[in-house]
Amino acid sequence: MRKRKIDTAYYAHSMRIYNSKLEKEEFDFINNRYKGKVICPNKELGELGDINKYLEIVKNCKEVYISEYHGMIGKGVFDECKTALNENIPVYIIRKDIDKKFYVLEVRDVERTKHLDFIRYGIVKTK
Repeated sequence: MRKRKIDTAYYAHSMRIYNSKLEKEEFDFINNRYKGKVICPNKELGELGDINKYLEIVKNCKEVYISEYHGMIGKGVFDECKTALNENIPVYIIRKDIDKKFYVLEVRDVERTKHLDFIRYGIVKTK
């Protein structure tokens, strides 16, 4: 029997922005938008070692928010997003408009790139 999803959102983002101003701004934006608890893996989970441990957490959340790094997503964010989509959990990408204000778009899919590294691993397809 599947666990019931808790009123939690998950913030999937590149380790390259951990402890940065951007991470704080995006996290604050999500907290203002989502009225439940928001899990930031950098702040609350630390290094769990195995991606599957993060994916199990994602599976039990009600929403997932993702962030791009230079217009792409890394392998970890890709896997977290794909897992959420496969579990029918809404996924939203955080972007900035021309006035540098955050907004979200719903994600419909992620696609693998031709790059061979884990930083430029995928791109996001929105609705």
